[in-house]
Amino acid sequence: MTSQGRKRMRLCPHCHSLLSSLSHTHTHTHTQMHALWADLKAGLGDVAREVSVLQQGGRQVEDRVSSHHRDNNEKILSLRNTINTIQEDLSGVLAQISQLSYKQKELQRDLELLQTLQHRNGSRGEGSLDGHASLSSQTELSLIQHYITSLPTNQSKRQTAALELLESERVYVSYLSLLLKANISFNGSENASHKDKRYPSPTHPHTLKVQCTGFSGI
Repeated sequence: MTSQGRKRMRLCPHCHSLLSSLSHTHTHTHTQMHALWADLKAGLGDVAREVSVLQQGGRQVEDRVSSHHRDNNEKILSLRNTINTIQEDLSGVLAQISQLSYKQKELQRDLELLQTLQHRNGSRGEGSLDGHASLSSQTELSLIQHYITSLPTNQSKRQTAALELLESERVYVSYLSLLLKANISFNGSENASHKDKRYPSPTHPHTLKVQCTGFSGI
């Protein structure tokens, strides 16, 4: 055997050790790579799940925001409709109040005219008192009926204020009628007493005395 062949034989154990070390290192590295890859896959899976949860939460938040937005729009629309309804009701009530105020002024003028006529006709004596009182009662009744029939006939809630005003007017007219009748009765009684004093009846003792004196003078 030559010297070169002996050197090769001597190098073979060293090469074998080197190859074995390289193989072991490769195996260890491969194992580490597999472990790193497994960890990376697990981490990516966790990240994917977290992203999915975040996406689902984002969709839920979007749904809630959209639902809240729709609710707010519906509430705003309802408030606008309510405001429009209130404005319409207020306009109707103001129109009715204006109409009632006009009717009240008309009724006040008619009552003042009636009172003036009663004062003018109060000195006609007791004979016309009953007829005048009946006429005034009929006139008051016709005025009240005309006032009631001239009111709006709808039964909505907007008529509450008008009905309250009508009730106050009715009470006012009733008290005014009683006062006028009491004034007429007082004036009639006073006029009747003055008439009896100025024009004694034929059966009065003073009248009989005057008549007897006249006959005796003849």
